[in-house]
Amino acid sequence: MKYKTKAFKALDKTLADLRGDLSGKKDELDAVLQYEKGINAQCIKPDPTAERTARRQKTLDGLKDALKILDQQSLLQFSSKISLRGAAPHEPTEPSDDEE
Repeated sequence: MKYKTKAFKALDKTLADLRGDLSGKKDELDAVLQYEKGINAQCIKPDPTAERTARRQKTLDGLKDALKILDQQSLLQFSSKISLRGAAPHEPTEPSDDEE
């Protein structure tokens, strides 16, 4: 009888430990699932193709406008007179009557 009582108490202790472990693991699982829900809510969802295409087209239009502006500015720079240190270009003069 002593042996059965001792075995019964040991099994009760083991059962209590396992129930505690199970409860702890369930709490841990609940915490992980709650965290997963939060992470999934924060994830970026894929954009529809139409929105991506519209954004890309808007970016391309902006870049084309910038290129036009830069081309116009470069043409203006090349068309201006180039001089060294502000010196005016020499123009040939006709001999005056006094010099002859």
